[in-house]
Formats: sequence, C-alpha cells, structure tokens
Amino acid sequence: MALQLPGTGPHRFWGFSPSYDVRNLACLASSPADADAKHTSLLICPGDIRHVLHTLANARASEAAVAQQLTFHVYEEQPECLARHLLLLSIALDFELPRRERAEIFLEVMGNTMVRERSGQYLAARAKELLRLLGREEGPFAAHIDLSSLKMKERDALEDVLATWAEGVQFEVEKLRDERLRGFYKDRYDVRRNVLDWDYSMGLVETAPGIHRIHFREWRLSGQAYEVRDAAYNTPNRSLASAAAGRQRGASVLKRGFWGDVANSPYSAVGVECDDERFFKKRSDQLVKNACDVAYYNVVNWFAKLETGKGFAVKPEDFDDFTYGASVGGAGFVKGFLRSDQPGPQPQAHEAAQMEEMEEILKGDDEAAAAVAKTESDRARSEAEEARVRQEVVRRRRAALPKFTLVLHTGGALDVLARAKLAKACAHVHVASHAAHLLSAPLAALLTERAVVAVETARFLCEVHKEAKVRLALKLAELGARAGLAQVKEEVLLDGKADALVIFGYERPLEEVRRAAALERFGVSLRGAEEAAAPAAEAMTAEPESELAEATTEAMLRGVRLDDAPAAAAAPGVLVGERPAATAAKPTDAIGTACARVCAITGLPAKYRDPKTGSYYATGEAFKELRRRHAEANGETAATAPSAAPASENVAAAESNGALAGTPAEDDVIRPKGPSLVVSSGGVTRRLNKVV
Repeated sequence: MALQLPGTGPHRFWGFSPSYDVRNLACLASSPADADAKHTSLLICPGDIRHVLHTLANARASEAAVAQQLTFHVYEEQPECLARHLLLLSIALDFELPRRERAEIFLEVMGNTMVRERSGQYLAARAKELLRLLGREEGPFAAHIDLSSLKMKERDALEDVLATWAEGVQFEVEKLRDERLRGFYKDRYDVRRNVLDWDYSMGLVETAPGIHRIHFREWRLSGQAYEVRDAAYNTPNRSLASAAAGRQRGASVLKRGFWGDVANSPYSAVGVECDDERFFKKRSDQLVKNACDVAYYNVVNWFAKLETGKGFAVKPEDFDDFTYGASVGGAGFVKGFLRSDQPGPQPQAHEAAQMEEMEEILKGDDEAAAAVAKTESDRARSEAEEARVRQEVVRRRRAALPKFTLVLHTGGALDVLARAKLAKACAHVHVASHAAHLLSAPLAALLTERAVVAVETARFLCEVHKEAKVRLALKLAELGARAGLAQVKEEVLLDGKADALVIFGYERPLEEVRRAAALERFGVSLRGAEEAAAPAAEAMTAEPESELAEATTEAMLRGVRLDDAPAAAAAPGVLVGERPAATAAKPTDAIGTACARVCAITGLPAKYRDPKTGSYYATGEAFKELRRRHAEANGETAATAPSAAPASENVAAAESNGALAGTPAEDDVIRPKGPSLVVSSGGVTRRLNKVV
C-alpha cells in the first residue's frame, strides 16, 4: 500500500506517535521491565529522542532499574536527523540550566522554525560541544554515546551538519518554508487557511482533540509550534536545515534548504498523551488544557525525574495557572538566563545594576569606597562558592543517571539490520510509519527469544484519509504476520484511527508456525522467509571465500549494481535458487519505497548477485550453496564443478544467459542518463563525478 505524502517531506524531524517506555512495552512479551540486567532496543527512524528520554526518566525514578544497562540503537537514514538526536539529548542532560528554561529550549528546537536569539546562541554552543564529541569523543555525556557503528564518511557527514548550526551560517528558513508550502498547496495556496481548517477538522479533531485549532493554524502558516510569553522569535532554527536530492533545471542536485514536515505538526510526539488525567478534563465541552501544555508538562516531568528521581506534580491550586508560556510563579520554577557565549545560567542582571548604583552614589567617599570594595570581594567569593556548589550538583546528577548507551547508525537500512552486533540482541524494535516496509526484511534475526515490535500507524497524519488509515493498519498487521509476529491486540479491535501503534509479540519457537499460518491466510504473493535455513549469527559472521571475491569481481566487470539492476531471469537448464517472492512483489512503505534484495539461501539482506545463476546471496556460505545446487542441476560433481571461471568467460556466460532469458545483458549495466550530480548550497554549486 503506497501513500503519497508530499507534505511530510523527505526528512522527518519528529515522530508521529506518543512517547512510551520501551521497557514497559517489552513486558508484554517477556519478564517485567526491571527484572533483566540488560535491555536492548532498536529504534528505526523514530524522528526524535522522545522514547529514549521517556525510558531514561522512568528508569531513573525506579530504584530497581537504576543498575539496569540500557542500550538504544538508533537508526536514521539522514545525518541531519541523527544530529538532532544528539542535540535534543544534550539539551535534556544539560543540568547547568534551570529545568524550566531547558524545557522551553527543548520544545523550541524540536518544533519551531524560528527561535529566540538566546536559544539560537545556545544551539550554536551545543553544536560546538557535539563537534568535540564526534572529533575527540570528549564531552559531558561522551561515555553514553557509541560511535563505533559509524563509518568515517558518516562521521564527516555529521560534522558537516553540525558546522551549519553556527551563528554566522545563513538559513532563510521562512522563505524556504514558504516555497515548500507553495509546492504543497499548489493552486490552493491563496486559500490555504481554508485548506488547513479542513485538514484539522477532518484529520485531527477526532484523533487529537488536544491540539488547538489556533495552534495548528499558527504552525501551518509560520512553523511556530511553541511560543513563550511575548518573546521575539527572530533567529532561524538551523537544526532544521538539511540537504535533499532533486531536479533543478534538468540536472540532479543536492540542495540545502528546509525539507521537513509542513503538513503534520510536532504536537503528536509529546503533546497528545500524559500520565495526568487532569489535562484532558473538559469544561463546557472544551478541554481545559491544550497540546502545548501537555508537551510542556511531559518534558518538565522527564527532566525532573532525570534530576531528582521523582516526577513533577502540579499542585491542585496551581493547575489552572500551569500553562506553557505562563508566568514564572505559575510553574513553580526560578527563571534561568543564558549566557551569550556558552550554555549555563547567567548572574542576575539586577545585582550588577545595584552595585553600579552604589558606586555612583558613594563616589569620592574613601570609607564608602572601601566598603564597596569589600562588598565586591565578598560577592566574588560568593559567586565562586555558588559556582562550585552548582558544579557539584551537576556532577551528582550526571552520576545518578541510569546506565545507558546510545548507539548511532546511519546509511542503508538493510546494511544496518545485517550488522552482527544487532543479531538476536533486541528485545524491542520501534519502526516508524515511513519505514514500515522493513517489516518484510528478516527482522527475526535481530530479536531475542521473546521480543516486541511496535510499528507506527497513520493516526496523527492529517494528510491521510480515515479509510486509508484503516487500510494501512490492516496492511501493517499482514506484514507483521508474514514476518512471524503476532499482534498483542486482537485484529478485530485494531483501529488505524484510534491506535497510534500496531504492537506485535515475537516468540522464536512459534515463528515458523506463524509464518505458515500467514502464508495460508494471505497467499503466496509475499512469501519471504521459507528458505531461511542458516542461523542469523552464523550468516552474519561468515567470512567471504575466494569464490565470493571472484563472483563480486565478475559483477563489477559487468557493471551490475544490485540496488538498481533488474533481476536476471532463469535460463533454460540453469537452476536459480528460489528467490523470496517479497523481492518480486516489491512491497512498499508509506511513501512508496520498494523492498531491497534478499539472499536466496538465508533470507538475509543481499549485497551480491551470482552472475552464473542470477540469484542473490549475502555470505560466502550462501554463495557456495548456490554453486553446489547449480552443479547438481547440471549433472556436475563437486570435484568437476568449476569454482569460478575466469572473469571474461563468466561475463560471456552471463550475457548468454541473459539473452536466453529474454533480458539483454546490457540492461544490467548502469549507464549515465544525464549530467553529473550538482551539489548546491545556497547560491554556490559544485559538480560531482557521480552517475545518475
């Protein structure tokens, strides 16, 4: 099922489902959350850091879970999204800032296109800290970040992204976002207010009534989701800048601009659910609080738990005054100020003004001057002592954090899923709605004996019609069943309009039984894993043999690129290992991305294709098994079967096989179709030697 969602954009900077504690979700399939000494989760394209923060906050508040080792593997396809994960986590763990100021900055950076000047300065300072983390693996939370899964070119890409967050970098986000809106609305741009009212009424009133019409309209028009008091929002949120591939004047370009969401607001990530039922009470058929208030409460609650181990509770007498952007007294905090050059609280400005006034009045009086000098000395000592105490408090808060590691992944999704460190390690997997096609990949190789898989639905996507939301949820249920998963919630109760997640349970002993049942129920159009014979751990750790290298050389000589080249058909008399039908059917995700090739022997993601048999394989053992079957089908013995013919002979044989199958061999060769790729950043371009 393919959904065309032009408003979401190619880069998702926030998620489309409420946050949850991944440990509690894993309890649905295994032991209680605090029972295991280790817990590993894989988050596939989550969009933001909300699930990690929610889990860490609850673990900090649980005495039994403080000693539990939590590992979060986070995969994002774009480095810009991965960099924002680091940014939001660094804001959440910056205990030098007051809790209230930190929560406001967190929400601004997460969902606003324009931020306050001080927030922009803070963002630039955070970028410098993150650059030091990537380059030297140093910083206040470097011990919690694992960069070992990133290649050097991927680290360089992250550093390039962070460098664009400096204050001097130009980013006309309002203009760029308006261009996106014009492309989104097209002929309806002049009546966009009416269009967004329709989207709100038909897409959000039932599913997310806490999102206020005025807030949604303001975000759709200007990109401002969270505004406090009467602050001036005059600095672009440079963390929303990204580069996307496209066509410009007939050439393929990689252009930097605003490629985030312009249709679906960020409120669904942290502003539609919370643990305090008072936020959803109604008066005169109107909710007493809105999504901004709920988001503010959730973030403050997380930060309170991370700092003290106790949640934040709004007193009954203060509940009516507790709103996002309210006065300081209403929230019960002391307002914090930011320094212009580095993050952290700034000394109170009124104290400095008082000292200047005293010096002016007592000027010329020696005794008074001596008293002022003594006062200044005492004040300096007091500030030094206050700074020392503050640093000690920060140190203790960081030491009290749960034991956790954030492992960063980027690049090709199937390459990441095939990594050995993920094999049979994940007790929980979260899959974003636009990555749901990965359910057809061999996820079972990543899961523990009992695990949980949660997949986002289209509940909060206002671009998707109600009927399409229901169909998508049913399609997700089918993909999960084919992967050997079982729904935690009965299918008859599954509702794409009411459920933000489709939750599956996995049990390894029942995997094959569930696959067979799904095959019998849904047919053979998407049969995918019947041939998964080799254990995932052995397949992932198998070393390529010489035949594998020779076959890879043959493919390179022919110019075959497995991601783009069409599959070679079986020639008469040539045994081709049965390829899983998931490849032929090409199931698509929510925006139409096709599923990649899988190994004909193991069912794992395949990087290579054997030119002799036309089958795909992932490991050296799978390659030898393909050649063995081919030799048996042609009456050759293991001793007489050639292990690998010379490259020129293999090329000729492959071309002959392609001709017999009716597919010319030159169709497998990737040829230039246009000019070289041009990378554009603002008004400057550079040309790359890349075939498109």
